[in-house]
Formats: sequence, structure tokens, C-alpha cells
Amino acid sequence: MKTFYHDNLPGDPRHPHDSGQELPPSHLTDLGVLYYSFPPSSPTSSTQIDDLAKTRHYANRDEMTLSPAAVGASYDDKLKVFYDEHMHEDEEIRWVIKGGGYFDVRDEQDK
Repeated sequence: MKTFYHDNLPGDPRHPHDSGQELPPSHLTDLGVLYYSFPPSSPTSSTQIDDLAKTRHYANRDEMTLSPAAVGASYDDKLKVFYDEHMHEDEEIRWVIKGGGYFDVRDEQDK
């Protein structure tokens, strides 16, 4: 995992938009963002996710595959849903099993 400020430049949101100003993972902790690493190849990862969900009192769980092959013609429209800024009222687990992604988390200065 790498944490950095977004460069806020226009362009394809699938690109990193790395400002070059890297932040320590503790910056996320200070914001209340929890980060864990459960490698999908580990036979205990699924159990670790189950234990975390139970400890944090998560009632719901989704699993999705987001790829052109899996989603088909609606792939670009589905991606746009993720690019639109939105808030989540409840805590969530985002476990990336294959591939990667970027998560925009705002700090107290809206960076």
C-alpha cells in the first residue's frame, strides 16, 4: 500500500494521480481509516476477514468482479459509479483479491 496526496489534475481516474507527496500509513490511522493486509493466497485470509467482520460488527458483505470480461458492455458505466465522489455512512471492508485500486480519503484540510 502506498499513501499519497492526489495531484488534483484532470485525466483518467484509473491512473494514480500521485502528487509525489507521500504520506506514512499512520496518516490514515490518524483519520480513523483502518488498514489490514490479508493476502488472498494465504489459506487463513478468508477466516481473518470473517473475524474482522465479526469484531467490527459488519452485517453485510459484497463480492464483485470488475473487469470488461465480467461486466461486459456496461463496464465503463460501472466504473463511473466508483469515480463519482460519494460518502459511506457505515464502515466497509474493501478486500482487493486480484488487481488493484485507488481510494480517495480526505483529511482535515480536504486534501
